[in-house]
Amino acid sequence: MKKVTKYQFIIFLLFTVCTFQSQAQFSYVSPLPGSKYHHPETNLIFRAGALLDPSSVNSNQLLEITGSQSGVHSWKPVLAEGRILIIQPDVAFAWGETVQVVLHSLLRKADGSQVEGLAFSFTISNEMSAEQKSRYLESRSDEWPYNQQSNGANKLPEECSIDSLPGYQIVINNNPAPGQIFHNNQSDDKKDSNSFPTIIENDGTLIWACDLGISGHDFKINYNGYLTYFNYPYNGWIVLDSNLMAIDSIQCGNGYEMETNGHDIVMYPDGHAFVFAYNPQIVDMSQIVQGGKPDALVKGLVIQELNSNKEVIFQWRSWDHFLITDATDLDPLTGSIVDPVHGNAMEREADGHLLLSSRNMSEITKINLETGDIIWRMGGENNQFTFINDNIPQNFSHQHDIRRTANGNVTLFNNGVGLPIQQSSAKEYQLDEINKTATLVWYYEHPKVGLAYVYGTGSGSVQRLDNGNTLISWGKTINSTTEIPNYTEVDANNNITWEFRFNDGLQRGYRVHRYIWQPCEIPNSSQVIIKNITPYDAKIDWNDVKNAVAYDIEYRKLGTQNWKLKNTDKSSKKLINLKPESTYEFRLRSYCVNGYVSDWTPLITFLTSALRLNVYEVSTNFQLYPSPAVSMISLKFESEREQQAELSVYDLMGNRMVMKSLTIGEGGSEQLLDISALPGGFYVAEVKVASEKMIQRFIKQ
Repeated sequence: MKKVTKYQFIIFLLFTVCTFQSQAQFSYVSPLPGSKYHHPETNLIFRAGALLDPSSVNSNQLLEITGSQSGVHSWKPVLAEGRILIIQPDVAFAWGETVQVVLHSLLRKADGSQVEGLAFSFTISNEMSAEQKSRYLESRSDEWPYNQQSNGANKLPEECSIDSLPGYQIVINNNPAPGQIFHNNQSDDKKDSNSFPTIIENDGTLIWACDLGISGHDFKINYNGYLTYFNYPYNGWIVLDSNLMAIDSIQCGNGYEMETNGHDIVMYPDGHAFVFAYNPQIVDMSQIVQGGKPDALVKGLVIQELNSNKEVIFQWRSWDHFLITDATDLDPLTGSIVDPVHGNAMEREADGHLLLSSRNMSEITKINLETGDIIWRMGGENNQFTFINDNIPQNFSHQHDIRRTANGNVTLFNNGVGLPIQQSSAKEYQLDEINKTATLVWYYEHPKVGLAYVYGTGSGSVQRLDNGNTLISWGKTINSTTEIPNYTEVDANNNITWEFRFNDGLQRGYRVHRYIWQPCEIPNSSQVIIKNITPYDAKIDWNDVKNAVAYDIEYRKLGTQNWKLKNTDKSSKKLINLKPESTYEFRLRSYCVNGYVSDWTPLITFLTSALRLNVYEVSTNFQLYPSPAVSMISLKFESEREQQAELSVYDLMGNRMVMKSLTIGEGGSEQLLDISALPGGFYVAEVKVASEKMIQRFIKQ
């Protein structure tokens, strides 16, 4: 028995040494070797700090994955960004098992150099009991606004009602910054399930709002130009285009879909997005703090970076990098539910790393996105910074909305929870990240309203505007009077230039933003004209769209898969190198002055001319639009003289459905044809003028 134990110890020691040495070949490994509390659906991620040879990734001998209960796992590799190896097991792991991973020395970098292999293990979470699951769902009601179980509703309603839009007042409107206000309301009254993502002008004029029940949280324009908000029943983020149409939805991956959290999402023009999950685990807190519960439900924080394919390419977990005891003394660890981190904001830095705000630790953390390591910690129990010129000795407490400004400084909303004076503030720090100093360069505390301080126990935001003004949401205010503001904008001298408050003292705002909102619409497909059609080309005309600076037109031969894309700053485009007597389909979209892009128009079709007809050489030209059409089509003629013509419309079986005599005036004329009686389908319109015959095809919807 002693021999077996000694042998096992030697094997374990060798395994550990091997893991330590070979892990140095990788800048990042997920799951972290030796870590626990992983979801059965987790993937594996490897970064070697360089581009990888794609051919070495596809070797089926590259990797061995073995679960202590589930056995050997097959897997599929994905090479993301040319340098990130993602391993996706074909079957999920078993609850509570230990997973052994052996990555052999078959992986090569793009320069041909070999990457040393790696062996490690990690542990899957235990499955929750029915009672523990019930407790977890109950714990989610503590999130603001409250949550419900998913019903899969991940889109806007067909019609946006504003019947129950909460009343509000613009208290001050004195030369604020240009742009419109974007916000959403949430009520402290949990019976009030009417949340409205809303856009208003400075004077309060309503531009758009939509009753989304309990959803609409954190409504904003993200860094990629699309609008986003959190949908609680769906447990995920909804993405809207500039026409306020839902075009996408985003949740966490790796099994954390239903734990996706609504505190923040940041999306960037490169297609990457960062999302939060709050991950519950049953922890024996009696072994960690005196008086702790032996079966406490502890919420960990998970951050995921998703690429444009929604693949998880980076995962960071508080279980691996924080201690539960990092929470402040204001957040007790002895309850049945423990929330030691409470991540509420994140921001990708210009240097490629990530800022994280953790409310219940009163900490700002900078995370290395290449390695997952912590670069520095500011505030809270693990503070590494010296604060200079601060207005209060506690600096900040239970903060929200950490952001970088254009000058490189950091702004945050200091909720001020637990401070001697319960008063919230907006703050701006200049950071020296080498010497780790944080110098307060600006702050704003609202004057008392009557005898009351303006104090938000939760939520809140600070946005530095282009003209130097600052827009503030006071978050979850304690309203001893309905005169307490919800949003305030101040100039560089702290003069109030704009202020907003709800009429109902129970209404709150999470964040508020100001953007210069100049969306452009989809080109009007009913006004698109297709003219000068020949066997080889056609000209597409459309009406100018307000606020559009350019247009895309995509076209292809009907029945083919690949689109051809053309861009123009004009409201017309000639399509060339077409094939004779072929049907083409195309669509248009607008580029707006502020970088937004409209949705595509519905598909429109046209038929190129046959070579034998020489349509492009006749003295009379004939155009037909729109196609598709519903009830009327317009026939536009260009003619050198007045002529009599005969119009016939045929279905695809050759049956004549319409016959009509026409008079074409000198110089041209336009006539309407009622097609409402025709069944839906494809039709051919034939016009005979003297010895000339012209054909156009159209679709009746």
